[in-house]
Amino acid sequence: MVSDFIQIFNNKSKYITLALIIVVAVFVRNYMNHINSEEAGLIMYTSDAPSGASVKHHQFLLTDPIDILVDRGEDLVTDKFTQNFSIIEKSSPISAPLNIRPTEGSTNFKEGTPLEVSFKLKDGIDPKNLHILYHSQTGHKESAIGILGKNSIHLEKRIVSFKVKHFGNYQLVRISPELDSDHLRSSSKAVYDSKDGKHHIIYSNWK
Repeated sequence: MVSDFIQIFNNKSKYITLALIIVVAVFVRNYMNHINSEEAGLIMYTSDAPSGASVKHHQFLLTDPIDILVDRGEDLVTDKFTQNFSIIEKSSPISAPLNIRPTEGSTNFKEGTPLEVSFKLKDGIDPKNLHILYHSQTGHKESAIGILGKNSIHLEKRIVSFKVKHFGNYQLVRISPELDSDHLRSSSKAVYDSKDGKHHIIYSNWK
């Protein structure tokens, strides 16, 4: 009798555990949907925003809601940019450049805001040697240019995604040779100014 009771209890425990897992999964899904709602801040796309590009709040790291504008950015596949990285032998654009910036008001550019960015590969694009070039604002009068290597981007079902925390310009590119790690250079040039309470792009040099 005791063994029968233990067997019944064990069977019920399995069902209870499964039910708890389902409840937790539903809760997490609802939470993620909630955090990407307007309470997390609006994400607005201009008519010039590159097609196939997507930006969303990083659910579990978001602290304060902030409205974000997604626009077409400055082309980063230029001699002016790549000459800062001697490791680049050859580069070509895969996507149009993407600009991400806060809409207006005071912004802590040093802290930024956690975001997930993705580019959808067009048909016929070979998903090899893909990297991200970027020029982002890391402080009030500070910025950085860099390359996100293979270890910092994720490719699944022809969607290239990566996580960022700073506002700026991002572009999906093909680079030879393929780089595993990230490469960064700091600059005293700002990416944005804040006239009339709105953040305007400054297409500055990186020298």
